[in-house]
Amino acid sequence: MSEKPDFEKRKMFVWSNYVYWLMVTNVQFLIAIIPTLLLFIFVTPAIENLILYVLLLLPVGPALGALIASMIQILEKKDLTPMKDFWRYYRNNWWDSFRLWGLFVGVEAILIVDILFNNELFGIQTSFFSFFFLLLFFLVALVLIPTFLISIKFKFTFKDLLKLGMFYTLTRIKLTIGNACILFITYVVMVVTVEMLPLLFMSVFMYLLVAYNFDILSDIKGKYIK
Repeated sequence: MSEKPDFEKRKMFVWSNYVYWLMVTNVQFLIAIIPTLLLFIFVTPAIENLILYVLLLLPVGPALGALIASMIQILEKKDLTPMKDFWRYYRNNWWDSFRLWGLFVGVEAILIVDILFNNELFGIQTSFFSFFFLLLFFLVALVLIPTFLISIKFKFTFKDLLKLGMFYTLTRIKLTIGNACILFITYVVMVVTVEMLPLLFMSVFMYLLVAYNFDILSDIKGKYIK
């Protein structure tokens, strides 16, 4: 008769651990991107502020890398010491996360300028180039997802890392479509609610994203890691 209550207690304990891990890592993520949060609060999103946006978005990279690494540990070990592990991952992955995120932000900023320039020059209704640059914008975002996960878990040269990210984006169509849907839903939430709302649930978002793409890490471990 006591087995069921014991099972329920263990289940509640496990769920409470997950809630605690996700909450604490999310708070630490927000602390790590304070400059970016100030940007969203005080700087008007306009083309003349693009350089400032690029600079103040850079701290997101290392923070995102630490968050991803924490989610990978939860999935692999079912355990996390969030106050300790988050900042350990932040330090250890700082450079890899920073340069990858910096490249992503730089490329996306150039594509935004191209889109706005072509809309201004040809008109939003008739510009084929604007549509082309918009597709590239979303493709770069989709490539970033597996690339970032791979960079956190494994050590490859930067060139090979980008190749692997592109390879899995183009060959794992089901995963890519799922990632596109997740990004689209996030965008819709930002539009219909408050732009900063997804940041309050970033740890949950990243946990689901890492779990959804975890097969990529298993595949790389089996094929490329000896």
